[in-house]
Amino acid sequence: IAYDLYIEMKDDESYQYDDVNPIVAVGEDSLIFLGYQVDRNDGYFSSSFEKALLEFQRDNNLEENGILDLKTYNSIVSEVTLALQKSENDTQLSKAIELLKD
Repeated sequence: IAYDLYIEMKDDESYQYDDVNPIVAVGEDSLIFLGYQVDRNDGYFSSSFEKALLEFQRDNNLEENGILDLKTYNSIVSEVTLALQKSENDTQLSKAIELLKD
């Protein structure tokens, strides 16, 4: 996941089951990256994504409504950003360390 993949979401936007939108695809990719079980990442809001979203909302003390709203989206983006800052998720750093050990 790259920082430039994130699409800014407007205050009044929200997405729910059966919606299709690029922001949903970002949410799907992000939850997959964070270890949640999502069956697709094409921007279609599936029941699998809804379940993963509910689990994420529960895990992060958000309103458990299965809706991708601005608050949930921003929380997902924050969690991904924090995860990317951890060295074990930095593939370039890991490769550099591996090369230095050789």
